[in-house]
Amino acid sequence: MKKLTNLLLLAVLLGACSKDKTTTTPTNNTTTAPFPYYFNFSFGGEKYNLNADNEQYMYFNENEVGGYQVGSVIDVYPSAGIRLTWPNGHKVTEAELMALVGKTISCADTNINAEISFSKSEPDVYWYSIHKAGANGYVKIDKITTVRKDTLLGAPVTIYAINGTCTSTMYNYNSSDTKEFTGGEFNFRVTRRD
Repeated sequence: MKKLTNLLLLAVLLGACSKDKTTTTPTNNTTTAPFPYYFNFSFGGEKYNLNADNEQYMYFNENEVGGYQVGSVIDVYPSAGIRLTWPNGHKVTEAELMALVGKTISCADTNINAEISFSKSEPDVYWYSIHKAGANGYVKIDKITTVRKDTLLGAPVTIYAINGTCTSTMYNYNSSDTKEFTGGEFNFRVTRRD
């Protein structure tokens, strides 16, 4: 009986020494900065604010720079992305990317092409900006800052934060439907192969 009492006393003492799982609010009035990355827009009349801290890389070639912003920390949907594409065979340099600050790139351009993409959910098909001459789509880049160097699928990349606005008429591959992607405001991460 004495051994059982000692074991129970030991269990109570160990339980009392365990970490408290409750959290307390700091009393020094410090604030935490909100997650800085987002993509806000309307698609087909429905508003979206994608701002989850779930970094997404875009698979791309050396002539492309791009990335996605998602709306969930446990999934990749909904997601919106931007891809900037130079002619085939061209390798994008950091200087060329930084030179886009202050510029508006058309989704119908043939030199540097801007592509906006969006998917609401996994079974939903991706919607893409229309690339025909006279299309209304564009991406305006206000700011680009270097975030860090990394490796993606074995390839060295540089990650940037890109800030700006965009709009486009969108289509999907499975139908002839079009929807408007409007009021796009973004500040999210994109990657460029080094």
